Amino acid sequence: MTRARALIAAVGACALVLGWAGPSESQGAGLVAHEWGVWVIDAEGRATVEDLARECPSFVHRVDHAPSHEERELVNPYPIPRIRMGNTTVRKPVLFFYTPRPMRVRVAVRFVEGEPWIHYPQARRDGEWLRWSGRVDPAPPRSLGLVDARHWWRALRDVGAASVRVRGEEERFLFYDGLVPFDAPFRLSRDPQPRVEAASAETELFLVDGAAYRELEVRGDLPREVARGDAAALRVRLSAELRERGLSEAEARSLLDTWEDEFMPAPGRPSARRVALSFVPRDQYDRMLPLRITPTPRELVRVGMVLQRLPY
Repeated sequence: MTRARALIAAVGACALVLGWAGPSESQGAGLVAHEWGVWVIDAEGRATVEDLARECPSFVHRVDHAPSHEERELVNPYPIPRIRMGNTTVRKPVLFFYTPRPMRVRVAVRFVEGEPWIHYPQARRDGEWLRWSGRVDPAPPRSLGLVDARHWWRALRDVGAASVRVRGEEERFLFYDGLVPFDAPFRLSRDPQPRVEAASAETELFLVDGAAYRELEVRGDLPREVARGDAAALRVRLSAELRERGLSEAEARSLLDTWEDEFMPAPGRPSARRVALSFVPRDQYDRMLPLRITPTPRELVRVGMVLQRLPY
C-alpha cells in the first residue's frame, strides 16, 4: 500500500454536542464504541491535507478552509518534529459502533489546539470541533461508496461494525483526520549509540529492523529486551497487545492490515525499514482528543499506536 510521508498520525476522538436534548443514557443501553489510531513520526517529510486526501476514497470530505500546501508554507509551516513537538497530523481515525437496535447518536470531536482536515460521513466544522448527528443501526448498510478491493478502506469495513448514517451518507465507522499537539511516549536518539528513554507511563517498545523485531521494556532510560522474532511473530504479538488493550480481534486485524506495510516487509521482499512502535497512554489520548458520545456508550475503548520511522 502506498502512503504519502507523514509527520505523526493518530486516531482521534469525539466529544459531546452540548445543549442537545437527545436520548437519555438508559436509551443508549447496549451502545459500544471502539476507536483506534496510529500516530506516525517521520523524520523525512511532512504531511499536508493534500497528502491525506490522496490516500482516502474520493467521497471523503475535506474541511472548508483547510490550508493548502502553499498556504501552510507561507502561513503555518509546521516544521519536521523532533519527537516532542507541537502540532502533528492526526490520521486514519476510526470509530466503530455496536448496538443491539437502531438509535440516534450525536458525536463531536475536538482537536485541542489543533484543527480538523477531512472526515466521513459528513460532519459540521465548528472551530476546533467536528460534529455529527445521525443514526447507528446493526443492520447492514444499504449503500456504500465505491472503493477498490485493495484499498485500506476495505479493511475497516470488514470489521462488520454497525452502520452509521449521517446527512444521507452511510458507512460502517466514523473517520476523520487533522492536527493535534503530540508528545511521543519514548525519546529515541543516537549519540553516537542508540538511546531510549521513557517519556510517559508506557513501558512497551517494539524496535523493527527489516524482517526482525525486538520488544523492549523501558523504565526510565533502562531498556530491557523481553522478546524478539520475525515479521510474522511481530504481527501475532501486536494483535495480542491490541486485543489486551480492548480492541476486538477484527478491529486489531483492521489496524494491522491498514498499517503493516509501513513496518513489515512484504512476503518475499526483505525490508530495510527501521521503525519503533509503541502506544499512546489513554489519559494523553483523551487530553489531545477528548471524546464524548450521546447517548453514553456502556463501553468505550480507545487505542493509539505510535509508529516512528528511524533515520539510522
